[in-house]
Amino acid sequence: MTRFSHFAIFILQFVIFNFPAFAWAAPAAKRVPADSLYARGLRLMAERNYAGAIHAFEGALKQKKDHAAALCRLGDVYLKQDRLGKAQDAYERALEVDDRLAEAHYGLGLTELRRRDGGERAAAHLSRAAALRPGYPDAKIALGQALRGLGRTKEALTAFAEILRDAPEDQVRCLPEIALTYLASGDFGSAAEAFRVYLSKLPSAERALYQDISPVASAGEMAGLAETPAEQVTDFIERFWKRRDPTPTTPVNERLVEHYRRVYHARRRFSEGAQPWDRRGEVYIRYGEPDHRSRSDDIVVETDVRVKRVKDHLVTLAKEGLYEITPPELAPTVDLRGVPVFPTNRDDDWEYWIYADVAGGIEVVFTSEFRNGKYDYAAIPVDTATPLLWERMLPARTVDRAVQETPDHYAFDPGPALEFHYDLTTFRGEGGRTRLLVAWGIPAAQLSVSPDGVVTLERGVALFDRGWRDAGGALEDAAFRASEELQGQAGALLIDAEGLEVTPGTYQFALSVKDKVSGRTGLYRQEAPVEGYPAQGLRVSDVQVAGTIRAGTDGKFVRNGLKVIPMPSRAFRRSQAPAFYYEVYNLTPDREGRTRYRIDYALASLSKRSVVARILAGGQEARKGDLHLGERVVASFEQAGEGPTAFHHAQIEVRDSAPGRYVLTVTVTDLNSREQASKRAEFLITE
Repeated sequence: MTRFSHFAIFILQFVIFNFPAFAWAAPAAKRVPADSLYARGLRLMAERNYAGAIHAFEGALKQKKDHAAALCRLGDVYLKQDRLGKAQDAYERALEVDDRLAEAHYGLGLTELRRRDGGERAAAHLSRAAALRPGYPDAKIALGQALRGLGRTKEALTAFAEILRDAPEDQVRCLPEIALTYLASGDFGSAAEAFRVYLSKLPSAERALYQDISPVASAGEMAGLAETPAEQVTDFIERFWKRRDPTPTTPVNERLVEHYRRVYHARRRFSEGAQPWDRRGEVYIRYGEPDHRSRSDDIVVETDVRVKRVKDHLVTLAKEGLYEITPPELAPTVDLRGVPVFPTNRDDDWEYWIYADVAGGIEVVFTSEFRNGKYDYAAIPVDTATPLLWERMLPARTVDRAVQETPDHYAFDPGPALEFHYDLTTFRGEGGRTRLLVAWGIPAAQLSVSPDGVVTLERGVALFDRGWRDAGGALEDAAFRASEELQGQAGALLIDAEGLEVTPGTYQFALSVKDKVSGRTGLYRQEAPVEGYPAQGLRVSDVQVAGTIRAGTDGKFVRNGLKVIPMPSRAFRRSQAPAFYYEVYNLTPDREGRTRYRIDYALASLSKRSVVARILAGGQEARKGDLHLGERVVASFEQAGEGPTAFHHAQIEVRDSAPGRYVLTVTVTDLNSREQASKRAEFLITE
């Protein structure tokens, strides 16, 4: 076969396989009508062939420049690709054809919604769209979103309520937007309820996306889930979220509500090119809103100090490859603000996120290679001269390392802080259980007092066992009369307490107090070992540090005929006398049924300072009129009784001691059984 024959066959094959392209360039008499091209664009758009759809719509516009519908659909395609500038241009051209075109105003509103500073413009366009086409739920929903972004949450809720009234069939679309609006106003309870109803109305496959913990769980937690029997999976997932609840004393789990918000956002914003979402959705659900975001068509310069610190660190790491990011002649001087450090193909759409508080600070770069709305982690440039450098900084690897260190991230903001002191003390309870006394003291200066002298607080206590199963707790509102002494005395504390009967063991403990007037909130969490006090063997309860102890029969602070007012701060001025209450269990009687035991008190300075103090036990002075001088003071008292349980209290005069931290050790020796038990309590002496 001759070279000419080969060439002829090649030409024939080229024409056959590229016939559509030749048809496109056919003589004018055979041109496809504008409306047909528009219809073709709609079909390609539905098939997510965005490049073909753009080609078809532009072809229609070449034949009919004022084809407003083609302009709007062209804007829609660009919007799906996140090419905001081109989308805006298409919608504005449509309005030049017809400035009363509701869908063009709607498209411009959506475009502005995606811009960091487009809220006001978005609201204006969406209000116009809703006015031009009454009963346009898409525009009203987007208007509610814009109003929410502007902080006008009441107006946003009104907009959604109107949709529910006029178009109840759109309830499912409105419910998550209503939830987000409640979240924006800080009402987590209403948001949780809106999401609950929304999830109940979703198809099971869609609902499963919200219930799946794999996007936020650690490898160990997923291994635990895999080993969990099917009938216990629901319980496992409930406990998984309890561990992450920032306010375990309240009925609302803010972290779970935030998870629902993130999944909804990922479904709405990051699912155009991949299902259920692309890589951006994976990162967003795990780590939430980035501290900084910049895009190829919307450059945002880093201004946050924490973000700039991360960026500067990354620039230092990439120093040897900076010439690949900027032109060589500019690399030494250009400030790489607003663009990723990891190099990207400038023909690709890209965006990059910075998380300042995840794994010490990370940059994640995404690219859309085919501009089809699907974003993946940026890949190493093919023609790079420093492959090892970019291999270390590869976004996929960056995220993998971050997940190992920080499986998920959520920074809950409870609002203005309320600082307070608390103390945990254990005593023997009923039926083999332990009485856990939780006492807290709130500085009066932080409280809001009503004109009639009342302070209203929401107080919550919660206990969870090692498996994060509920083990007890209480949440209630309480009103206190603020005395003149409380309001006028510097450093005065409003003191309260709550007692819980629990099984001995180790618990996760949480305590919260919220001022119902100011909204100031305090929350403390700790691991709390709860000692058991069995019926055998000498035992001493915890030593409760108190402000005052006196005889009493009524009130929550009364125990065994004594009114013990806790001092949760464990801090005393030298003019005060710290008091201590404790109980002794399982004393052994002699043949006459009497118990005999000795109590030794040892007071020492943790600061190794000289101790000048007088110890008084139940009204008895250690050495009447004497002061004990040295780094350690010891006093002993012999006691006798008739029952196996005894209750004691002591007081220490420390007016002549130096400020600092002290520890009181109480040791009980059973003189009948020769058993011994002891407990200690630390406290602080101030000026």
